[in-house]
Amino acid sequence: MRLIIFILLLCSSKYTHAQSLLYDRTPNSINIQWLRPSLPGGNAEVAFGTSRSSITGRFAVGQNKSIIVEVPFGFFKLKSFDDSEIGLGNIYLGTELPFENEKVVAELGVALPTGSDNAGAGIGFLADFDRPQTFALDATTIKFRLNYIQLQEEGFIYRFRVGPDYFIISDEFRDGSELFLNYAAQLGFRTAKVYGLAGVSGFSIISESDLPGAARSQYAFSVMLALSHSRVKPGIVFKVPLDNDFEGLVDNVLGLFLNLEI
Repeated sequence: MRLIIFILLLCSSKYTHAQSLLYDRTPNSINIQWLRPSLPGGNAEVAFGTSRSSITGRFAVGQNKSIIVEVPFGFFKLKSFDDSEIGLGNIYLGTELPFENEKVVAELGVALPTGSDNAGAGIGFLADFDRPQTFALDATTIKFRLNYIQLQEEGFIYRFRVGPDYFIISDEFRDGSELFLNYAAQLGFRTAKVYGLAGVSGFSIISESDLPGAARSQYAFSVMLALSHSRVKPGIVFKVPLDNDFEGLVDNVLGLFLNLEI
């Protein structure tokens, strides 16, 4: 019971981030993702299926433009109880607009306040510690990003991202807004059969200027490896927090994903 209460409290976090950089941005594709967080002290009490999952669709609209729809949800179950809980996250709707050289891509989107208030959503929050806006309660996030993507002839990839999030909170106990600055950098490679990326992402709370710098920023390291020789691209992902705030909540996250071209 203490574990359930602990997880429920996490859902009230106000921190926010953007869509993950890790996955292939192929137009007209469906990405299915499963992430299992490793909790401090081990996962001995929780059932194996306790995890965060999502379905993300990326659809081409016009010339080189895409719309994105992401539906996240979490599942929680203790080994010693028969009951389990599934929690819906905040559904994301967005669009990508590439510049003429296609190396710079603008993103604009909104995460709607559709998140559940239960232990399933709490597990989703833990697994999505680098993008906790996906399971924040009573919160709407409006985001804008600029991405720079460079694929060299040798197959090396350089990716950078920067942009703000405007985070709106509205419930009977909390009203207000926060402004965040998000930034990320990744290096990777792409061959005819394998695709990999690794990098660091972070965000700072711009609207809380009275807080010290360390308290206003959070960081994460992520790495991904996937097969890319067909229309079906399976892969594995690993994430770990790099700051004190999340180091006491989740040790790391290990997951699987499948990207399907349609």
